[in-house]
Order: sequence, then C-alpha cells, then structure tokens
Amino acid sequence: MSRVACVQFMARRRESLDDFVARVDDVVARSAVDLGADMVVFPAYTGLAYLAAAFPGANLFLGPGFGAAVSKVFASSRASDAQADFLRLFSRLAARHRVYIAPGTIPVPGPGGVRNEAHLISPDGDLIGRQAQTHLSRDERASGFVRCVDGLEVFQTSLGMVGFAVCEDAWYPEVVRILALQGAQIVLAPTAVPAPYSEWHQVRGMWQNVQQNQVFGVEACLVGLAGGVEFEGRSTIYATCEMTEGDTGVLARAARTTAEEIVVADLSFPSIRGTIERFPIFKHLNPRLYSTWFPQLYREHTMGGVAAAATGPAMAGLASGMPHAAGSCVNAPGAPHGTQAAPASAIPPASRVASASSASAPPSAHPEAAGRASTLPTSIRTAPTPARADDRTAARESAPRPPAGQRIASMFRGLALKALLLWASRPAMIRGYLARKRIVPSDACAGLLPGPSRGPREADDPRAVAGSPYAAHEGQLPADVSRPSRRPSRVRVAAVQMRLDIIKDARSYAERIYGLTKNAVDKGAQLVVFPEDSGTPLVGLLPGIDKLAAKGIDAAVADVAGEDVKVCEVFRVISPAVKRIYETTFSTLARAFRVYIITGSAFLEDDDGKMRVIGYFYGPDGELIARQRKLHLVPMEAAWGFEPGSELEVVDTPLGRIAFPICMDATYFETFRIARLRGADIVVIPSANSEEYLFWRTMRGIWPRVQESQVLGVSAAAVGNLLGIPFTGRSGLLAPLEMTPSGDGWLSRAASFDQEEVVVGELDLDALRRFRDENPLDFNVRLYERYLPALYGSRTER
Repeated sequence: MSRVACVQFMARRRESLDDFVARVDDVVARSAVDLGADMVVFPAYTGLAYLAAAFPGANLFLGPGFGAAVSKVFASSRASDAQADFLRLFSRLAARHRVYIAPGTIPVPGPGGVRNEAHLISPDGDLIGRQAQTHLSRDERASGFVRCVDGLEVFQTSLGMVGFAVCEDAWYPEVVRILALQGAQIVLAPTAVPAPYSEWHQVRGMWQNVQQNQVFGVEACLVGLAGGVEFEGRSTIYATCEMTEGDTGVLARAARTTAEEIVVADLSFPSIRGTIERFPIFKHLNPRLYSTWFPQLYREHTMGGVAAAATGPAMAGLASGMPHAAGSCVNAPGAPHGTQAAPASAIPPASRVASASSASAPPSAHPEAAGRASTLPTSIRTAPTPARADDRTAARESAPRPPAGQRIASMFRGLALKALLLWASRPAMIRGYLARKRIVPSDACAGLLPGPSRGPREADDPRAVAGSPYAAHEGQLPADVSRPSRRPSRVRVAAVQMRLDIIKDARSYAERIYGLTKNAVDKGAQLVVFPEDSGTPLVGLLPGIDKLAAKGIDAAVADVAGEDVKVCEVFRVISPAVKRIYETTFSTLARAFRVYIITGSAFLEDDDGKMRVIGYFYGPDGELIARQRKLHLVPMEAAWGFEPGSELEVVDTPLGRIAFPICMDATYFETFRIARLRGADIVVIPSANSEEYLFWRTMRGIWPRVQESQVLGVSAAAVGNLLGIPFTGRSGLLAPLEMTPSGDGWLSRAASFDQEEVVVGELDLDALRRFRDENPLDFNVRLYERYLPALYGSRTER
C-alpha cells in the first residue's frame, strides 16, 4: 500500500521568495510527517509562482509576451540557474523527509518558445526524470509555449511505474494510453485550469483516462492568481470505479475549488489488479483496427482535414488497393486478414448489398437451407438402457463426440428444428403482416434521400470521403454524385430504450419493433436508433428456451453439449432465421416510414463463418447502407466464442457522416478518434449493459468519447431481463459540454434506467462545426509516430 499526497497549491500575489519557500517546506512536512505520504505531488505552474517570487520585477504574465519575459529572466546572470535552484529546493525537502516529490511544472525557455516541464525527485534527493508538456491549449499557444515531441517517459519507483500527463495532456487520451501501454501504474497530472471551475471539464480529463486505462491518477490543481490569471480546481486522486466508495472513481478530493488543501489517499495495487483480472480492458484492444489507421490519420488531419485524408500519400496507397505505408494489408469488411480489398467503385452497388440481404430469399432457395443440413443430427438423443452412473460416465468419456452443431441442436429438436426455423422466418409473412399496419410515411426525411451513387461507404476507399456531400471542397464532387435537395443544419434523432425479453415468433418481434419505430416517427425522428442486442430476444425461436434460461445458458450448454462447446453455437443454430427476421423487419419499416434506422445489433454468423455481434444501417428506401461488427468484446462475449470485427464504418448520408460502433467500442478512445478523423459528425452507440445501474460506471462509455473527439453522440440502451441477465441504462443525446444547456454534455436523456421509452431530440450540425473551428484539436503527430501503432502489439495483458 502506497500513500500519495496531492497538493492543491495556492499561488499568491506579491509573495516573497522566503515566504514561498517556507510555505512549500510546510506543505511537504505536513504531507510526509503528519499525513504519512510516500509521494507529494504539486500542481502545474508551481515553478511559475517560484519565478514570480524570486524575480518580482520580471512581469511574468501569461498571454502574448510571456515567452519573451521567461527567456529574459533565464538570460540574466542572476537567474541563469533558476530551474536548478527550483529543483534544489525540492530535492532538499525530498531527502529531508524521505519522500518522492513531483514539484509541479516550471516554464523553461528553449528553441522556438517555452517548454512546461514536470520533474520527479527521489527520496534521496536525486532527479529521476523530467517530462515536458506534449499538447497545448489555445491560451498556452498564445503565451508562447511549445509542445514536447521527444517522447513520453515512464519512471521506475519503489511505489510503482510513474508517468506524467502535464496540463492539457490530461485531455488527450493518447497520452495516458501510451503511458499505460509502457507499463505506467500511476499517472501524475499537474494541472492549472483558469476559472471558473467546471466539474464536468475535470471529469472529461483525468477521470476518464483512469477508467479506460485502469491506472491510478493523481491530479494536483493550482488555485489562486498566477501569471495574471485566476485558477480554480479540485485536486483529486482517482482509481477505477470498482475500487471507490459509491463507484465514483474518486479515492479522495479537495473540498473546495479556491483554497489551499492537501488531499491524501492510499493506492492499493492488489485491488487494481483484481479489477483488471475481472475486466481486462487491454486484453480486448483491437490492434488490427488501429494499425489500419494510426498514425496516418493524425497526419492527414493536420494536413487539412477530411479532404487531405482523401488525397494524402498514405491514402493514395489505399485508393489504389495497395497496402498503406505501414505495410499491413487493408481489408474489405468481413474479408480474412491479408486479403486485398477491391475499391468501392469496383463493386457494383447491388453486389455490395447482396451479401447482407441474401437471407431474404425464399426458404427453398436460401443458402442456409442446404448449407448446414448435413451437420444436424437425424434424431433427438434417446435414453439408453438403464445403467449405473459410473458406467454412463465412462461411456460418455470413451464415445466419440459429435460435432458442436449436432450437440447444440440435440438440446432442441434436431433436424426438425431447421425446417421449423426456416418456416417461422419467412420474409413474405413479415412483410405481409407489416403491410396490414397501413403505415403512413413520414415527411421528416423529405428531400434527404441519397443520390444514385449511394451505398455502403467502403472503409478502405478514401474516394468515398472526397466524393461525399460534406467534402471540404465542393469542386471535388464527382459528376455522378447528386447533392441532396437540402442539407439540414439540425437532425432529429430518436434513441430507443428497448425492453429485452424473450420473443417466440416473427410477428411478435415485428410488432414490437413497429411500435417503437412508430413512437419515434410520431415525434418527428429522421434517424431511429435501437440498442445493442435488439435481435437477441429472437432466441425465443428455440423450443424450450424458457427452461434453458431458467437454468442459465452457460450451464445448460455445458451440461448437454459439453464444456468444450461455446455458447455462440446456440446462436449459430438460429442465426439464419434471426437474420431473415431482423433484416426483413427493419428494412420494411425503414422503407414504410421513410426514415433512417440503425438497428442496434444481433448475434449472427458472419460471411466468414465466425459468430459476431453485427449491427445494420438502413436508409429511407429500405436499402442496406452498411453493416458494423462489434470491435471490442466484453469478457462474456469472448468466453461465449464470439469474434471481434476489424473495420469501423463511417457512413456518408444527407444527415451527416455517421459511425455506429457497438457498446464496448465506446470504452476505447481509439474507436471515436478514428471515426472523428475520418470525418464523422455523429457517432451512435447501441448498448446493452448487463449490470446494476450505477451512474459513474455508465459515464465510462460514450460520454467521455464525445467530449474528447468533438462529435455529437447518440446512446440507445437496452433494459429488461433476457436469459436471466438484467439490463439497465439511460438512453440519450450528447454533445461537447460547451454545446449543452446545462454544461454537462447531455442534450436530452431518458427519465428512467429500467423502463422502455423513446428519447427524441435534435443534433445541431452547424453548431458542432462552429465549435470545432473555435476549439481545434492539437494533435501531436510526431509524438504519436514514436509509439502508435507498434505499442499496441506489445501489451495486451497487464
């Protein structure tokens, strides 16, 4: 157990050097002696307060001219060793009290401007290392600061591996990810944020970094007046939600935002290891996805946004169907790794959709009707002549075991099950049933129908970016791409909070989806979003599913089929029928209501024969726009035998560019970063959280991703109980803090976390573009090139 003291240090106007030294001495003594800390962490600009006290006539005011003033101070003969004197002060204190000290940051002149440097000092008084700030805010750039591109270091201490996220670095998830991939266990975040204080701004910084990297975070905040700027903050020591009281992710924090205070907490490494073992986030990283896009997407963003992404050198290789500069192959969605994708333009629109819609063929012609019939048993397993228990056990162990599919099918009705499922999932029956509803088409999407070149935007073809209605230069639009008759500045979206329970026939399923869609359309929705697992209730197609659910699906499969058979095989048996019902229902409703629909997801057998979590996106004409495979699995899905996808779809529509990754994908910042860098305006997350509803745990998903990537978000959550698994969540619409009425990142939200409802609200695309223009992201491409994507492959276990 290690104890850390986080100092909320007060910068004071016109303080003498003697007073500053006495105050620092007192703080370290109280932290080490009275509070028993092993490490003391000071905030950013502690060194600025020192310089202001040591050189009162230096005019060290943040803003234009600050860099020149710092350089002038360090150039004077009396101050040539100012940084060394600052570090000697803390070195003496560290050695005296036998503690580690991180003395905040000090501005240091260098080539091109001023570097904001943090340091770590050992209990012997030795300098362990230094770390300069790698990302800058707009105000810091105006003050003449320059960012570090040398690297992000991790330092070995007796307390654990330590890294720094300095000031603005805490709001760029790349920094803490790189540190964690290098083994960091404690991340120190010396910060200084101008007043007024915003709790939500703090949450979207170090809090979310700690959650998605499963490390300890120590955020020391400067308060008071420094450099002519008033600072406020709440110094906080973070851990994962599971380790903290009330699941808040906070071990200790300052009581006030404007007063000096020392915050102390114990860091339990056995506890955080337990959290990692229960939910190993790094184990489910998706290096194949990341290596396709990092770091070239960052380069292209700095070259001029989406238009540059379509024409940059790295993308030129993609456009020609050749491997990109990193040397790895770019695959078509669903293609095996190492196969080369055909450009989107080379694939006829009809063939692009056929692979996803072939399930609508008549039962007799359906490829599944003959494809797996031979793998099913010819009869239901019958009981043998009575024998002793040990004889039966020996017979089971010695007898050759039939294929997994046969063993799973034997849980139900053997060969008869295939015919039953094919009959129960007839598309004509579903379409006929919905036709009797006499659905009145919505006019919400009038004038927004796609042009003739519409179809799934191939992830590997940058020409789809350049040729979109939202291309950076209208002159790049090919002649065969028609522009929408009007382009909305606002999009009305419905997030469906759907109740999950067992549904035993296609008509009942179509009725449920119809009712929810009608509710959304009646409220003016142009885009309707369903939650993850929206297709899973169709497990009710299996005879005897109630008994299986009562016993528990894992136990039932292991008991009947054997422990070597994965649960995904249950879903493989019904996949052809579920796919037919799922595609027919959503396609028919999208066309009938004339709206866009993102279906959520279903457990389906993919084109390569692997079982995956797959979602669909349909247009107002009922045609399939794209499919999305879940990219990051939860441990249960991995244990059940499902496989992750490796492509993130970004779909160009008249409503904007839309990505729709699934649930756990939002835990990984990389998903949203790729979507944003590829031009996404809206990112949709269908989710199904199988746990008790806890506010702070739910904040680890889409909320921080929207903030750090500057996109509009839609969260559609599942509720209810399915197969004995409870689901909770609160659906809603999200935007960057500055764009929301209450400054909390939410535009609208469900009233409950366990009841079915439909949340409808507007997403303002024009406001988003203005916000992005006023708050450009400061990517440190040279830094990322040192680590990404190679570092992902080095650590998947922690």
